[in-house]
Amino acid sequence: MNAKFKTLKKLPLWFKAQWKKIVVIVGVVGLLWYFKGFLVVSWVNNQPVTRWAFTQELQKQAGRQVLDTLVIKELISQEAKKQNVKITDEAIQEQIKGLEDMAKEQEAELDDLLEAQGMTRNELIEEIKLQKTLEALVGKDIEVTDDEVNQYIETNKDYLGEEEVTDELISNVREQLKQQKLSQKAQDLIGELQLNAKIVNWL
Repeated sequence: MNAKFKTLKKLPLWFKAQWKKIVVIVGVVGLLWYFKGFLVVSWVNNQPVTRWAFTQELQKQAGRQVLDTLVIKELISQEAKKQNVKITDEAIQEQIKGLEDMAKEQEAELDDLLEAQGMTRNELIEEIKLQKTLEALVGKDIEVTDDEVNQYIETNKDYLGEEEVTDELISNVREQLKQQKLSQKAQDLIGELQLNAKIVNWL
């Protein structure tokens, strides 16, 4: 006679009648333990902090900010479509290549730097695409005059710490002033889009 069958015959009658249910219960408990991270995020003095409670609190603290960001991204995307603005993959990859080169100059890898910031390469691509879309929408008429550059250098010469005005300094200041103007125009555009949009939130 099979050894397993002999063992089963020796078990109490109540166990024989309920063993299928017991197996199911043990299996469910095992699954709950295996997937415990999906249900419970922490235990405090033997009391669980559920993922639902964690999600609710997270939503209260950061949900509005996240929602506002998503709304702004959608408004920018809609405006880009309206103005037929398209950012090519080549333009994005060119900027990523520049970032990779900068990382190598610091004897680092771009992916490692992104990981340290809690960011993925796909998220970086989305950020670059958003930045370039905004630049395309608001950067057409932005100009930085020589007078603006000279005035900035004169006003901030102590901060700049440069003994003489070089072509490199002028180029850097011009780019900085351009980025400031881009940032201001981007904020103005976003404010205008929000003002004219029909937005209904349920959060």
